[in-house]
Amino acid sequence: MSQDKASVIKLLKQEYANWETKLDQLNETRVVTASLPNGWSIKDLMAHLMAWQQVSLARLRAARAGGEPDLPTWLEGESPEFEPGIHKFNAKIYERYKQTSWSEIYEGWKDGFAELIALGEAISEDELSDKTKFPWLEGFALMDVLVGTHEHHNQDHWPKVEAVLEKFIS
Repeated sequence: MSQDKASVIKLLKQEYANWETKLDQLNETRVVTASLPNGWSIKDLMAHLMAWQQVSLARLRAARAGGEPDLPTWLEGESPEFEPGIHKFNAKIYERYKQTSWSEIYEGWKDGFAELIALGEAISEDELSDKTKFPWLEGFALMDVLVGTHEHHNQDHWPKVEAVLEKFIS
């Protein structure tokens, strides 16, 4: 993907604002009610996004510190790119956060998103674009991490929740 840093940061800021605008209009009862096609609540989905956000943050922090990423324990030492493990990872995330309050999840997601944007802004465009600088990215660039965050929110999850949110907000 050949997007420049400023464009990707702008997309992430717009994505954050889009989610925050909609989520801020919901009361907690609506947020914790199972309303998505997979049986999850909005809270469950946001916990999922917050947990996967930790993978992106670990990578960006490692790039800034010049070390290896300290990945979340729910990965059990496996690569987050390990496609056969995705359902197992998501089940672990669900179990880990199902009893966590909405306010804690929402604040965690917002704080993480803000840190993600700040780290993206702090890392040079050359470092973000270099596919060879960080071997632990297995041929990907940090820019791919940022773009992947946008796509995970916007393409993978937003279409599934938009109708539910509109129904709740209307």
